[in-house]
Amino acid sequence: MDQIDATILHLLQADGRMKCNAIAERVGLSVPATAMRMRKLEQRGVITGYHAAVSPKLMNYHVTAFITVSVETAGRHESITRRFGECDEILEAHAITGIGSHLLKVVSRDTQSLEVLLGRIQAWPGVVATRTSVVLNTYKASAPIRAVPEALPAQRRRRSRALPES
Repeated sequence: MDQIDATILHLLQADGRMKCNAIAERVGLSVPATAMRMRKLEQRGVITGYHAAVSPKLMNYHVTAFITVSVETAGRHESITRRFGECDEILEAHAITGIGSHLLKVVSRDTQSLEVLLGRIQAWPGVVATRTSVVLNTYKASAPIRAVPEALPAQRRRRSRALPES
């Protein structure tokens, strides 16, 4: 990744709907060259998708919480993680160290629906405990990941070849 790729990533994280010609203009490349770089970033898995940021409150989800889940054995890991994907209220699921084995970021319509969600999670086979922290206020919800160009390899010194005299 070079500085141009890093700039493309910065621009797309700020505005995922930015048109390719506008990005090309900002990075100083042609539209086809910029489109090719974007396609390569997608193919390499650097760009994982394009998404609309949706307001949970305007979608009637007024409570955000973090739930630490403790699972009894590693043998339950696969069945538990599969359940995370089946639950729409779970926005993020992470395997963690420390207290608990997984950390979930969830949304719910209100505290009553959060209580129902907790009951469902606690009933999953293998779950031995949960700890919940309800979010009172959010000051920073998402931030772009800073793309840093990789160190460029030192240019090879080109030896000049003397042309034979004629």
